Amino acid sequence: GNAAGGEAAGGDGLEATLAALLAENPALRVTLLLFNRVSGGAVTALAGAAGVPEGGCTLDPALARFERRCAAHGLRACRSPVPEGCLRHVAEALPLRERGLWALGGVWDGLQLYEVRSG
Repeated sequence: GNAAGGEAAGGDGLEATLAALLAENPALRVTLLLFNRVSGGAVTALAGAAGVPEGGCTLDPALARFERRCAAHGLRACRSPVPEGCLRHVAEALPLRERGLWALGGVWDGLQLYEVRSG
């Protein structure tokens, strides 16, 4: 998140925007591809070296906050692994250099698919 706690200046944040959109059109499908910064092999190795027990921190605090804020707005944010077809589509849309950087940074391991619905 940013210094404002992940909220846009003068607004109520993404969660409030999603709640308003889904209130206006409950049939709307909202799917987000988000990154879990505390997943992947490199993070696990560093966490162990830092004394964090294995499996001690598996969800990015920003994603946990997003899930809580969705619930506070009466939304369900359902997290799931990203389907292979979606990963392929994203990879094909990226320049080769960017794909390599994502692989080196563990981005592919940290991607999460969220479906947001009215509660």
